Amino acid sequence: MGENLSTFIEENKINEDELENAKFERVVKEWYFCLAKIIRVTSLVTILSNRAQEVRDAIKSLFENPLSLTVSLAAETNEEQLFTILKEEVNNISHGMERVYQLIWLTFLSVFKIEEKDASHNPWNLVIEAVHGETPLEEISRTYLENDKLNALTKVAMEFVHGNKDWQNIEESSSAIAKLFTSLHPFDWSDETFDLFNRRLAEISEYISADNSGASSDKPKIGVTFTGEKTIEFYKTELSPLGKMVLQNLLHQLEISGRSLSKNEKFNIVKALFKELEGQ
Repeated sequence: MGENLSTFIEENKINEDELENAKFERVVKEWYFCLAKIIRVTSLVTILSNRAQEVRDAIKSLFENPLSLTVSLAAETNEEQLFTILKEEVNNISHGMERVYQLIWLTFLSVFKIEEKDASHNPWNLVIEAVHGETPLEEISRTYLENDKLNALTKVAMEFVHGNKDWQNIEESSSAIAKLFTSLHPFDWSDETFDLFNRRLAEISEYISADNSGASSDKPKIGVTFTGEKTIEFYKTELSPLGKMVLQNLLHQLEISGRSLSKNEKFNIVKALFKELEGQ
């Protein structure tokens, strides 16, 4: 549609008076509404240049005032300049989603320390390696990590490695990543969604870094010692949604079934649970 609008501007040799033309206004509005939300609202120059944003906003103002496109770009007094700017920036705006997908993809690769040159071979293999280390590929599908987002990421990565998804299609990869970390397709993003995406990627990066550093990492360690017995140690991690559900079920059972139990017996139940888990 963007190319059609550029062609329309060029082929019809629209003059300033005809910017009010109903046909031109209709074509512009149709084009504008076909744009992704992120292209209509973004202020990121990595997606749209300042000039492209100015033209986009001028076109947006057509909905309030048909003369506004000329007024907004009044600095370009030369008619030929005006048409050239319109045609070029309409093309620029129309290709904005390509830059969105590219930005998502490169940001994702950087978190996993994958350089663009290394992405010439399926980079999803490197993502799996970063998440699972040296775990054999055939065991990964049976491996459950503490972090739910990493489990979901592993599933997506495996679809690009062994499934029917095309790893060479940046749009497909970026869309899968976007929906995983924000629950939205890039088409429906805003600048705030980009911020959310970056924060969640940073959290994943920190988690992987801490997890891969092993026992010597800075992850807090908890030790529970029962008198006369060895200390049971484990790492402090945030409970997953499943973990929270299990905890709530346990607390509920203690509340319902344990009303006739003393606090001492309840502590002994917890101790028995520790011992049972230690033996697994």
